[in-house]
Amino acid sequence: MTLKAMEIDDDDDVSIIEEVEKTFGLTISDAEAIACETVGDLFALVCSKVPVVDLGGQLPCLTASAFRAIRRAIQLRKPTLHVRPDARLDSIIDGRDHRDWRDYLTSHTGLRFPNPSLQNFNVLLAGFVSVSGGVFLLIGISIPNLFLAGVIGLIATIVIGRRYSQWAWSDFDTIGELARQATALSIAQAIRANGSIRKVEAWNALIAVVRPFSQRTGEIGPQTRFFSERR
Repeated sequence: MTLKAMEIDDDDDVSIIEEVEKTFGLTISDAEAIACETVGDLFALVCSKVPVVDLGGQLPCLTASAFRAIRRAIQLRKPTLHVRPDARLDSIIDGRDHRDWRDYLTSHTGLRFPNPSLQNFNVLLAGFVSVSGGVFLLIGISIPNLFLAGVIGLIATIVIGRRYSQWAWSDFDTIGELARQATALSIAQAIRANGSIRKVEAWNALIAVVRPFSQRTGEIGPQTRFFSERR
């Protein structure tokens, strides 16, 4: 089902524009941003500022190029692996902190990669509340003790988090999907390297940028509004 409105947070409209500027390597004025009520409006604006073509038969497949670069980087670390697009991330990207892999792949491929997300945030939050609440009850109820309990809870959460927290790519499962995400976030590099990009690649890149800001799930189309009502 195509979303009628993404219902982004009120403060995220500026962040979306900043991410689009960074991803496509362009500048959007305040007046241009205000005029974009739908994702299609923003896409038309992007296409007016970057060289896009409908077919582009002479252009390389950006996702395939990204996959080959990622495969080479992975095989530098793990020479015996046979890396395919359908290979699962959890069979290749090891460790609890995928931020290390993000930095490694970025430095070896020149591509931009999505940031891994904290997987057990709710557990850490519950730990902070439990530790702080326990200390607060133990040392006595007062405003100074509340502050002290909060500090102790925060320190305990940081220590536990460093040992047990997991930062992982959780929105996709395979190396091929990681390559598609990297392609979308690296469109500016592709434009500089090839002179233009396919319109479908520009659309995919835009969706990859705006989707994390949506408060609703579903397919995002050209008629999808950022807000249900004009702001």
